[in-house]
Amino acid sequence: MKVFLEKVLTRLADPERRGLIGAVTLFVALGLINLAIVPWDYAPDEPRNAAYGFELWSGRLPTVNDPLPHAEMGTKKLRKSDFHASAQHPPLYYASIGGPIKASVALFGSVMPGLYVARLMTLAFGAAAVVMLHRLVRLVIPGRPDVAIATAAIFGSLPQVVNVFSIVYNDALGTFTTLGVLVSSLTILREGPTRRRMIACAVWMGLASLSRFAGVLTTVVGLGAVFLSAFTHGEGHLGRRVLSGIGRVLPLAGVVAVVAGWFYARNYLLYGDVTGAKELFDILDRPKRGTFTGRALDHEVWLTFHDQLWRRLAGSARFLDGSLAVTRGFSSVATAMALYAGVLAVLRAFRHRPPLAHVLTGLVLVIFFFATLLPPIAFHAKGGTLMVRYCLPAVWIPCLVGVLGFAAVRSRGPLQTAIVLLGMFSIMTFELYAIDMLGLIKGSEFGIVLAMGERGLPLPQSFYAAAISLAAAGIALAVTAVGELERPRGAPAEAAAAPP
Repeated sequence: MKVFLEKVLTRLADPERRGLIGAVTLFVALGLINLAIVPWDYAPDEPRNAAYGFELWSGRLPTVNDPLPHAEMGTKKLRKSDFHASAQHPPLYYASIGGPIKASVALFGSVMPGLYVARLMTLAFGAAAVVMLHRLVRLVIPGRPDVAIATAAIFGSLPQVVNVFSIVYNDALGTFTTLGVLVSSLTILREGPTRRRMIACAVWMGLASLSRFAGVLTTVVGLGAVFLSAFTHGEGHLGRRVLSGIGRVLPLAGVVAVVAGWFYARNYLLYGDVTGAKELFDILDRPKRGTFTGRALDHEVWLTFHDQLWRRLAGSARFLDGSLAVTRGFSSVATAMALYAGVLAVLRAFRHRPPLAHVLTGLVLVIFFFATLLPPIAFHAKGGTLMVRYCLPAVWIPCLVGVLGFAAVRSRGPLQTAIVLLGMFSIMTFELYAIDMLGLIKGSEFGIVLAMGERGLPLPQSFYAAAISLAAAGIALAVTAVGELERPRGAPAEAAAAPP
């Protein structure tokens, strides 16, 4: 035991490792609060997602038009859209959480014990996504471990991220695998291909494509990054490099086609659309909301994305605080500081020409950002609901930009303050969320504790106190690590610690 404790303390002595533990701890603490207060049928898609997993473990792959198996699961009919609306999504996530739900119904005659296990599994996927994000930022900006920790902490404390990463939604696994594709493909772009890196990239692309359709789009972007690696780590004339890039991409594309192509072909044959969205619009009789261009150029659409990220959580019919001036103000400050950091970066680029691999990395991330954000807008224009959670795999990019803005000033105080305030803000948001669920629109005290009691959680006060303490510990670890990892004034970025 003594040796074990010494090893733990030695590892915790590394501020970067300690900061990452803090970011993950903060996310997990907030996620535990969320998963403990949300009722079974409050988040609209959760019962359908659980039913999808149950069907898979019963040996059936449902279609969108199939009714939910309420008789087998012992659940009540949904008030709206009581059919397998989630069946348009590929099955990887649902297969992973279906086992506990199936076992819960068989052993206890109730879906609830299995549902909480599935939520905990989803929370674990979310924690893995936070870790993968840290790794991605360390790859993209290798000389700034403080930026990687702060980006992971801020992304993991955004209310929308915590909310959907700790209930039975497939966004956590989708984001984790999407970030895995970016890490593996950008590693090849920046450091060159090896057999191990190519195999890892193929695995991540297969998993992402079998998690969400957004994973397919990210895979296409990742294939582009692998193709470009022929120009950063290749030999010969232009034609030879092009052929080399194609030779690197084709095996990866073949793996994706074998692993996930069957599902999207099935969607096309069943619904006339690889995403299955067309069938949903026909069933729900959703009218078109305008053109894609009109929606994309409408500033209200982008403001809605922003506001949902902070205050519109799953199941809530309204923005939780009635006024978004505080969150918009915070984002405005972060944007202004990011612009300042951008000007400094451009001036630095004129003095020190960045390597081609770094320029291409930025290009790939810009393409990924818009490839993730624009499809939900197209979905909305066709009649779908506008939801920022469809864009969560790319939300880390604005977080990174904001962190770079805060980190551009000489003091780490603003960046550390931002982490503290966002952690506290998220706790307050879930307090409002609990009050909203309980129907106490005018407000109440300790809504989270009351909601936990409504869910039948034993010792809700103790659970709440433990979760708050855990969140505070996570904030403290992340904030102190960012302070310790501060780059000395005037030192180049490369002087900081190398990635672990």
